[in-house]
Amino acid sequence: MADLGKNPLLAKVLFSEHVRFLDEIVLAVEDFSVKKIGALIVLEQETGLKNIAETGTPIFGEVSQELLSSIFQTSSPLHDGAVLVSPDGRLVAAKCLLPLTPDSSLAKSYGVRHRAAVSLAEASDAIVLVVSEQTGRVSMARNGRLDPEINIKAVARELKDLYQTKARKSLLRHPRPDSFAGERRSA
Repeated sequence: MADLGKNPLLAKVLFSEHVRFLDEIVLAVEDFSVKKIGALIVLEQETGLKNIAETGTPIFGEVSQELLSSIFQTSSPLHDGAVLVSPDGRLVAAKCLLPLTPDSSLAKSYGVRHRAAVSLAEASDAIVLVVSEQTGRVSMARNGRLDPEINIKAVARELKDLYQTKARKSLLRHPRPDSFAGERRSA
């Protein structure tokens, strides 16, 4: 196995394959924004969200623009609530219920989706994307805060930067399969 630290091109290719789901999410969110289709997409991070997944309908599928579009069409029985995407990029569940934030400083103009996004971002390290069905605006909640109007290019850049940083950290934490770290070597 090649040493990823010494082959940045290989590391970039492997990273691109690993986070292809981000491109699918960005394409779907952009489409939802243009068509004013309301959506709530939760990207699970380190904090486990099994309790959230259990409130929804299990999906366990590959994230694709088509699947997300099918879920968030108003005629779909799964369109209300959030979809939950695992850290490895699998769509775990749809129609998940999120708690609503009691934060009274959040503008009254924000609806249930935005309040749910902020609430989850306050209680976990999840990243939550929201598309308003009234305005088509895209918002991102994380670290307990809401970025109420973020353009799609910024969403794509921030998600890729985050996942790229996580991938680098993961490579540093885990010994390579061809490594003999931790094994005794005879002299």
